[in-house]
Amino acid sequence: MKGRSPPSARDALFLLLVCVGRGGEPELWRRINMLGHADLSPELNLHGMAQAAVRRSAGRCEAFWGEYTDDHDFLLYLADQAPSLKSLRLISRYNFDEVLKEMIVKFPLLEELELSLCLDVGESGVLGVVGKACPQLKRFRLNKDVFYDFEASDNDRDDEAMGIATMHELRSLQLFANRLSNKGLTAILDNCPHLESLDIRHCFNVCMDNTLHAKCDRISTLSLILPRLSDVCMKGQLVRRQTSDKGFPRMISSSSMDAQDDLSAIENQVCKLSDVRMRGQFVRRQTSDRGFPRITSSSSMDAQGDLSAIENQVHKLIDDLRSDFIEGQRSATSEIRLLAKHNMESRIVLANCGAINLLVGLLHSPDAKIQENAVTALLNLSISDNNRIAIVNADAVDPLIHVLETGNPEAKENSAATLSSLLVIKENKVRVGRSGAVKPLVDLLVSGTPQGKKDAAIALFYLSILHENKGRIVQADAVKQLVKLMDPALGMTDKAVAVLANLAMIPEGRTAIWETRGIRALVEVVELGSPRGKENAAAALLQLCTNSNRYCSLVLKEGAVPPLATLSQSGTPRAREKAQALISYFRSLRHGNSLSVSRWLTGAAHL
Repeated sequence: MKGRSPPSARDALFLLLVCVGRGGEPELWRRINMLGHADLSPELNLHGMAQAAVRRSAGRCEAFWGEYTDDHDFLLYLADQAPSLKSLRLISRYNFDEVLKEMIVKFPLLEELELSLCLDVGESGVLGVVGKACPQLKRFRLNKDVFYDFEASDNDRDDEAMGIATMHELRSLQLFANRLSNKGLTAILDNCPHLESLDIRHCFNVCMDNTLHAKCDRISTLSLILPRLSDVCMKGQLVRRQTSDKGFPRMISSSSMDAQDDLSAIENQVCKLSDVRMRGQFVRRQTSDRGFPRITSSSSMDAQGDLSAIENQVHKLIDDLRSDFIEGQRSATSEIRLLAKHNMESRIVLANCGAINLLVGLLHSPDAKIQENAVTALLNLSISDNNRIAIVNADAVDPLIHVLETGNPEAKENSAATLSSLLVIKENKVRVGRSGAVKPLVDLLVSGTPQGKKDAAIALFYLSILHENKGRIVQADAVKQLVKLMDPALGMTDKAVAVLANLAMIPEGRTAIWETRGIRALVEVVELGSPRGKENAAAALLQLCTNSNRYCSLVLKEGAVPPLATLSQSGTPRAREKAQALISYFRSLRHGNSLSVSRWLTGAAHL
């Protein structure tokens, strides 16, 4: 079966039925593919099928691909039963860093690893464990669903990158929507000398300066979206880096027609390298006539002919949006929703042709599907900075709040996500906060879908950065729900703690945290949470303690000092700073006849 894709879940079911009476041939089960059939979960016991397939491989399984495999026991079973595993792809898993640490050390022959759409995976130093345990790892993919950056410190942004830098034999690396910065990318390039293919699309903390360009000279295939892509697209130009007569790189610009044939060939080649069609800009390193490498950078549809085709399509869709025919509006919003999803040029054309104002108007449509399509199209359009401004200028905030209050579950979560996207711009935090968005966002925290709750928490985080919004969020009874969402099983601890850390900066927020028993939950995060969670929990506790002796006493009673002492030595720089400040504050209270502080600090001195 070498060279073939692993058998699918349906094929696996057929083989299980055929082989069940005679035990099956282990050779049939060397490669097991459970991808693409999550919809069968209500009908079939996919976990049981996977376990049976692994068992029938008799220790010869070399590849396992699975999605929504939330059974941690199965992953540990796979680790015990597949010592020869070379390829492992896990899609849409949640909170399994510790399980991954335990299982990955049993796969010393692993050559390919994918962790896509896996919530909060990669923290707690797990990627460093992967690097040490799998010395033959050649292909690694760590893909997020979307880029979010909770104003983390540089060290936090690069935690995952530093782990990847220990994977010294990597040939191919894909990081979609990762938070790494130039520092992290530099560490990867310096420590992975065999890297040939690098895909860092939607990694918006990376700025490809001259130093990074020089380090990327040896990379055969480089895929990325530049931080100011919109500037390039709006001018309709390419930026091409070529080799000068002396062999040194030089920058030239040309219209999009100048290299149409090259761009089409580049795009076709790059698209074959990824399971997901490239969104936005492609950068493909080729060899010039003189043998020197060159980078050709383009948007995926820069050719003028393709742009004209998009414009013609968009004009027809705009006409359908303006019609009073419900089916026509439903079809047009559905097509625009998809068109806006795939590439930056489509988003620009749609905005220039007036789609944004029409879509905003349709947010009040009585047809649920039209409303859902319209808000999702606006979400996709908001990926562009220029479109974010245009959406707000089209008075979209109130209609988005209307969708939050009246839409179907998917429309509500996409409305919250759109607001989150708009809130990246500082000025919008004031406008959205004053428009009444807080209450429906908090309601979504309570009753939304799992994705809706995440999008609501992210929007509330951005709102809570602005001081005047903190009180609004507390008054909407958000703290109670945020404390509930700190349950690790829900996969939202980091997002909830990030909001609470901001709310702890005002008296009403600290009172609400105390009243909802959030102090105990914060101490637990300091002890057991992710690096980012520990950092924000320590920041919240520092606010609580330094503003109230009563809260300080409660923090001590919850046993905060030992985990704080550990965090002060081994956390992120910001976490160490907060933990050390707390411990110093506790020490200062010792001179105020605080026996509990003395007792805890005496004990902590021996940690």
